[in-house]
Amino acid sequence: MPWSPFPMPEPEDVPHARLAPFRRRVGRFVDPQGRVGLLYIDSTVLMTQITGHLWWRRWSDPREAARVVLEYPNGRIEDHLLDGDVLDRAINDWEHGVFHDAQGEVAFSLTWLDDEESARAWEAFEG
Repeated sequence: MPWSPFPMPEPEDVPHARLAPFRRRVGRFVDPQGRVGLLYIDSTVLMTQITGHLWWRRWSDPREAARVVLEYPNGRIEDHLLDGDVLDRAINDWEHGVFHDAQGEVAFSLTWLDDEESARAWEAFEG
């Protein structure tokens, strides 16, 4: 981990107003051909460089964002960070049992695993 002049907070210390129900959750989705894939959601903390360079940098306040890993039925894996309006739109979809691919072109039906199943899926995924 890179050196930091100040400790990074944990995601729970700077929570997104609507992300909590999805932290460390796994959803099962079905593609248009009926094949099953998995959607893993975790959270992380982001800060944006506001100004400066080298050691004169100034950063925004920390905020919680979502790390989303998609495991498609064909074995392809994508990893995305969602923040701001994009995260809010994704949460709207997740709450309605849907998620869209990275291009926003395909809508997949989504079913959430329970806490126990999610924990087992994360354990298997992280190896």
